[in-house]
Amino acid sequence: MAYISTKYMHYQKLPRSFFQEASTLEGNGVPFSAWKDGFTLVSQWTGETIEFLLQEVTRDREGEIVAWNYVPAEMDEPRVKSVIILND
Repeated sequence: MAYISTKYMHYQKLPRSFFQEASTLEGNGVPFSAWKDGFTLVSQWTGETIEFLLQEVTRDREGEIVAWNYVPAEMDEPRVKSVIILND
């Protein structure tokens, strides 16, 4: 499973989620193949890790992918509730 640093992500305090555009991740050397099914998010400050698994692919009315939605593999009160990667 790939490791993705939080330095490539934006944080939204409520609902405790990280998000980023797919092209930004790819531009920083994190290809789609590395995060398509899941990944390990690594805190750039503490080194703490949380494993995320793909929960849902959001599509528009035409069937185009809008976003990939991930949830923690361990759901016992995670510090981060979700990660969303936007298809841009």
